[in-house]
Amino acid sequence: MIMDLNSRAFYTSCGCHNLNLVLCDMTNLSPKAISLFRVLQHIYSLFVSSTKRWKISQDNVCKFMVKSLS
Repeated sequence: MIMDLNSRAFYTSCGCHNLNLVLCDMTNLSPKAISLFRVLQHIYSLFVSSTKRWKISQDNVCKFMVKSLS
C-alpha cells in the first residue's frame, strides 16, 4: 500500500473522473443515448478517415472539437 511507503500520501478522488463514470453509466442504460453515440462515432470515423473531409469539418465546425469515444 502507498501509505505504508509514504505516510504523507493520501487519496483524493477526481471530480471529473467521477462525473465521467456517472455519465458513462447513464448513457449505457439509455437506448437513445447508445444510438446517439453510435451515430457520432460513425460520423467521426467518416471524417477522420480522409484528410480532405477532416479539413472541411474543421473549417465548418469551429466551436467543437470532434474526438474519438475511446
